Amino acid sequence: MKNINLELENSIIGILFTNFKDAIKFFDSLNPDYFYQKINKDIIEKAKFSYVNKEEFTVFTTQEYLKSCGYADKNIIEHLIRCSDNVITKYDLKGNLKLLKELYQKRELEKLLSQGINDTGELDANIDKLLQGLYELRNETNNSNKRVKTMTDVSLEYLDFLANKEDGNRCDTGFPLVDSMLKGMFKGQLIGLAGRPSCGKSAFSLNIALNVAKKGKTVAIFAQEMEAYEVYERMIANQAYIPMDNLIEKFDGLDETTKTIYYNKIISKSNDLSKLPIKIIDKTRLTTAAVRAECQQFKNLGLVIIDYLQLMSPVKREQNKNYEIAQITRELKILASDLGCPILLLSQLNRVKDETDMPSLNDYRDSGAIEQDLVKSMMLWKTDVENNKIGLIINKNRRGSTGAVELKFEGKYMMYTELGLYDISKAKKKKKKSDWSDFN
Repeated sequence: MKNINLELENSIIGILFTNFKDAIKFFDSLNPDYFYQKINKDIIEKAKFSYVNKEEFTVFTTQEYLKSCGYADKNIIEHLIRCSDNVITKYDLKGNLKLLKELYQKRELEKLLSQGINDTGELDANIDKLLQGLYELRNETNNSNKRVKTMTDVSLEYLDFLANKEDGNRCDTGFPLVDSMLKGMFKGQLIGLAGRPSCGKSAFSLNIALNVAKKGKTVAIFAQEMEAYEVYERMIANQAYIPMDNLIEKFDGLDETTKTIYYNKIISKSNDLSKLPIKIIDKTRLTTAAVRAECQQFKNLGLVIIDYLQLMSPVKREQNKNYEIAQITRELKILASDLGCPILLLSQLNRVKDETDMPSLNDYRDSGAIEQDLVKSMMLWKTDVENNKIGLIINKNRRGSTGAVELKFEGKYMMYTELGLYDISKAKKKKKKSDWSDFN
């Protein structure tokens, strides 16, 4: 049968019986799932159990164990004899375990491809499942994912970190007061940027994207609510300082002089923007598998921005939205580590009666798991509606400080500027539910 080598499996079992002490050094590579025959899987389980519990592992103890698993005595004896007849030397064991793993990977790959072809669901969803399955298969069988480091390794890395003032792994938002508290966005970090509807989350994330890209780092923006040209239009408004309404209406109603000025600005800033390493992916029903597939194509990736969490689709459907959101944030946390860059994850907050109420971590919409998976959390809220003042609170920050900054938001230019630090003690707190039971 294709991608199955029973003789190889039996020979590996044989060496365990003849030289168990020498074989245990390869136990990290002895995954029961790599074996095709169920009886061999059970023998490996017994071998590992014996090693962990410091029990004797012999043909006799294995025979008794297999009897307890329901195998017929005659079949056990015949199989153990076959294993003993195919003994390999310890010097061959490492190479044979590698071959065994490759056969397992090929069988699993065939299974994934077959499922993808025969699945009756939507094609895009099937492709996402296949990509996720391929990633999990690679990680499951790739020992390079193990990051065991000695104290010497870690100390050298840390001394290098201290000596290198221009830290290439660090991304800053470009807002000095925010950055002084945030202490940078680093590789492997999942960072939240949340706000209530119409609070300017997308605009603020684009300000960050532009600032990071101007430092020469690639920024991938996953826009689920906007087309790529709409994202670009906001960038033009920000960089050329042209009101959004004029861009949307194609300068209708403006005099020729103003039109000429604006067109010249657009040409100039379009040239500048074209040089920035920003990638815009306007994909609906976005999955973590799709984010991974897209980002693996980009070089010098400094930041990934996802707008926004609640619009994402899980690779695997769950019973309710909370479970799905928890699944997505957990996968994004792993993805940030695998990509070697921070992920800025935009998220909705629960609605409140008064939009000037300062938000808290338990306001994340749809799941309490969101705040647990985040390394840092920033939240936007309106501090002064009439004067377009926005508060930004950093209410979770590993390796940094918490606090708040007040910003001025010029919506027509999609532009944020810092006004100063914000005194949280003066912020309007959300009332308890019992105090506003009239509001649903």
